[in-house]
Amino acid sequence: MHGLLTPEHLLVLNQPCDRIGVLQRLGALLVKSGTVEQAYVDAVVAREGEYPTGLEIGEINVAIPHANTTSVCRSGIALGIVKPGVKFCSMAEPDKEILVQVVILLAAQKSELQLHVLEQIMEFIQDQGRLQTMLEAADEQELYTRLTQHLALGERQG
Repeated sequence: MHGLLTPEHLLVLNQPCDRIGVLQRLGALLVKSGTVEQAYVDAVVAREGEYPTGLEIGEINVAIPHANTTSVCRSGIALGIVKPGVKFCSMAEPDKEILVQVVILLAAQKSELQLHVLEQIMEFIQDQGRLQTMLEAADEQELYTRLTQHLALGERQG
């Protein structure tokens, strides 16, 4: 996960926005860096409508939107913190909306890598204290610093 996350793929939003807006803004970061083509972002938005990715995991909920590997130029992750929260439908109960504050947009070139990174993300998001620290970041640079500290600590422990 560490190698897939770069400072230009981070977004901290202090203002409310909707699910599609968050997906498009995170997707635009990946498009701008050449990680994906616009078609990938469109596929993620469409897939989210059919197969929701919201995870109700505690005080701070997470969504991990993704799509198939077509239109992915190289693997990467865009991570958004939405401080006021954004409504996503629950993966477990698709008719239920949950308030999500961490959105992790995953783009993987190969489905095997996608599964591996999803496992790493699931492990990472289990720690609510870690998610709270991320929410407290004032901007993208501070978020990147906090993330790299958590990821480095995890690598030393794991």
